[in-house]
Amino acid sequence: MKNCRKAFYISITFAFTGFACTEDSATDDGPDVLKPQINMLASSPVATEGIICKVKETNVINVQTGSEIVLNLQFSDNRNLSQYKVDIHNNFDCHSHGRIAASAWQLLKIENITGQTVAVEEVLPVPEDALAGDYHLQILCLDALGNEATPLIYSIKVENSIDNVPPVLSLTEPSSASVSVAKGNDLTFRGTVSDNYSIANGKIEITYTDPEGTEFFPLQEFFSEASGKEADFDLKFTVPSSAVSGKHTFRVKTYDTYNNSSEKVIEVDFN
Repeated sequence: MKNCRKAFYISITFAFTGFACTEDSATDDGPDVLKPQINMLASSPVATEGIICKVKETNVINVQTGSEIVLNLQFSDNRNLSQYKVDIHNNFDCHSHGRIAASAWQLLKIENITGQTVAVEEVLPVPEDALAGDYHLQILCLDALGNEATPLIYSIKVENSIDNVPPVLSLTEPSSASVSVAKGNDLTFRGTVSDNYSIANGKIEITYTDPEGTEFFPLQEFFSEASGKEADFDLKFTVPSSAVSGKHTFRVKTYDTYNNSSEKVIEVDFN
């Protein structure tokens, strides 16, 4: 019997898609519709509880740059395995991906496997220059007929070993943690960012949440490579005339060269 198989992949997304074809995909036991399974036998460091994007998660691996993550995995299927994939990508902005830096850690690894049960040890070095912050780890698997396992999903919280000190954010405007502004007028954010190491290629961003819980992302400015350890900022936000009246929660957040961050929260009453 002549067989053919084809697989395709969408990288750096949740989807790991594939299929296989045969002239007759059934056997005496009928067509294969069962998913393969993925088991995490052990990990080093061990996954623990942590806060990711303001939500408590149970599968969080804490690691420093320059070290490594070791995963002992087992893949199994009722008939025959085909491939597995390990995908690591940043989750700095809770997957809005507002800041993708060249030194953000990214890994995409696909390996062929065969048999009904396969044990694998994956050693994943964390780059020395990886930016601090949250990353997604996804482990996916296909069997020989393209059935996809339920993915294993972990978060990795990286601390940069070169610089793990957050920058200092000083605001001169607004001068109070609670202010009022009329619709159609400007709201000025002025101050200084300083750091023990460097803020070059870092950034400052301003987001806010309205009384109805809708989040907005109006302002962002990157620091130049020549910024060194300190930079001033002066950003203006014009309150839309159509904005919802009431108290809005503004967050002024800044990042240094290695993505360490600090923020200030200001309540602004739109009237």
